[in-house]
Amino acid sequence: MFLGLDLGTGSAKALLVAEDGRIEAGSSASYELDAPAAGWAQTEALRWWDAVGRCTRQLPAELRRAVRGVGLSGQMHGVVLADEQGRALHPALLWPDQRAVHEAARYGEMLRTRLANPVTPGMAGPLLLWLQRHEPAAFQRARWALLPKDWLRMHLVGTAQTDPSDASGTLLSTPDGRWDEALVTALGLPLHLLPPVRPSRTVAGRLLRSAALELGLPEGVPVAVGAADTAAAAYGSSLLQDGEAQLTVGSGAQIVVMRGACPPRSDVLNAYCAVQGDGLPGWYAIAAMQNAGTALEWVRGLFGLTWETFYEQAFDAARPPSQAMFLPYLSGERTPWMSPGACGAWVGLARSDARPAMLHAALRGVAFSLRAGLEALDPQRSQIRHLHLAGGGTRHPAWRQMLADVLCCELRPTAVEAASAYGAALMAAEAIGMRLPPVHRTGAHVLPVPGEDLHAGEYQRFIAHCKALLPPAATAIDLSAYSMPVVRPSP
Repeated sequence: MFLGLDLGTGSAKALLVAEDGRIEAGSSASYELDAPAAGWAQTEALRWWDAVGRCTRQLPAELRRAVRGVGLSGQMHGVVLADEQGRALHPALLWPDQRAVHEAARYGEMLRTRLANPVTPGMAGPLLLWLQRHEPAAFQRARWALLPKDWLRMHLVGTAQTDPSDASGTLLSTPDGRWDEALVTALGLPLHLLPPVRPSRTVAGRLLRSAALELGLPEGVPVAVGAADTAAAAYGSSLLQDGEAQLTVGSGAQIVVMRGACPPRSDVLNAYCAVQGDGLPGWYAIAAMQNAGTALEWVRGLFGLTWETFYEQAFDAARPPSQAMFLPYLSGERTPWMSPGACGAWVGLARSDARPAMLHAALRGVAFSLRAGLEALDPQRSQIRHLHLAGGGTRHPAWRQMLADVLCCELRPTAVEAASAYGAALMAAEAIGMRLPPVHRTGAHVLPVPGEDLHAGEYQRFIAHCKALLPPAATAIDLSAYSMPVVRPSP
């Protein structure tokens, strides 16, 4: 039995996977994010530990006693200042955080050319610079600057480490996920804060007695280094060939395309290390959209609905037509706008628009934002023929169909919704020399309605609203090339 732990933005997931690849049990536990000021996103790291304990202890005790290894996955880019024992000295700053705009500008053009990624304020490098400037007492006391999963692992095994997939998303590394010491020094950050980088599928250490008692697991079981959540999801979903693509919808959304070589630098896309080794594609290009589940959760909370009621009203067949359009950019945006100052809006509202119209517009707005990300990855829409689908944010069948129709792309849901946790369990097995079977694909493919791109006109309206309402300094791709409707495949 192998345990995969995934430390997401709003919840932790625990998954028990048998040696034949079957999922034996799974659970989750949520935690709160704090926004003490506009554009901030942080949380107390101990909430993670509490949630991991809750969801792990929910698993059957007899199965927990049979665990032979633990693997980790976690949200990217965030940073935790920790002391020698791993105790957090300041709330963890998270990837949606936009407070480090000034610090991001410190990179300058010369330093930017060393990077495989555009500079955005929610990554660990700018966030560390912000902490150095605004929280000097905590910064001076810190021994480690840890990414979320690495903070969790330190509480499991007692040592600080990271892996190339997470390091490559910090704006402090070379394209192969190793610390760029010259870059770090030029920024004025101390090198001693950065933990050693080790391969994802190796043993980081053994489970401490204190952690074993807390989680109800055997003391001393090996704990794998693990990977960033997107890399772990791609691995757990068996994206093992160059060119395979996947859409993951959770708090944010990502469209990844696996690559055998590091993708060229782009102003609107990111390139990170994958779970590497054994002939696997070593990198992936990614269109990263910050506003997906978080934007829909905000809308749901605004109207005080359950998710069931949200979808029921949004897809009500009796809902009158509406021109309402939703821009989901509540936390700035990355692909394709690269604008930390981007804001959300409902536009085109009429007196006849009731709540169902606004809910439907919210879902459609998120779908349009994903289409903009897909077209940044594949401008001519000629390379990506289908997308594997992962993440917990696309369970509802009507929502899945809307995504397929708006993206004009066949969606192939994975058999495992918790793909990141499943990938973590696979890494736990491989760290001790075992290879679990790859995940099986589900046959329930979601096909777009064949024929003309029915959403082309509304999508162009969405892009026009974005261009009109986004801050002037936003870096945007030229979307005029996408004015031609996408031709859908014939059934």
